[in-house]
Amino acid sequence: MKICPNSINELRKLADIIEIIGGSGCHLERSEQNPEEYWSWWRFSGEAGITLKVNDEKQKWFCFNLRKGGDVFQFVMKDKGIDHEEAVAW
Repeated sequence: MKICPNSINELRKLADIIEIIGGSGCHLERSEQNPEEYWSWWRFSGEAGITLKVNDEKQKWFCFNLRKGGDVFQFVMKDKGIDHEEAVAW
């Protein structure tokens, strides 16, 4: 089933990236320097230290070890091993 781009954009705006990433098993800690940013360890990074940064205001994430990031759908795709259409439906 094809989902129209306007609907995808609306879902992206409604999705709480902090809640979704936190619910995936990442323990997010709020940055003391910038309250819109959270940091966490992520199992895909292959590192024991904190490598995942999530920006609540921009609704974006970035893994410094993998040098990858994106929006909530791209996180769900990577985390669940699913494609974009499945991530939007998730």
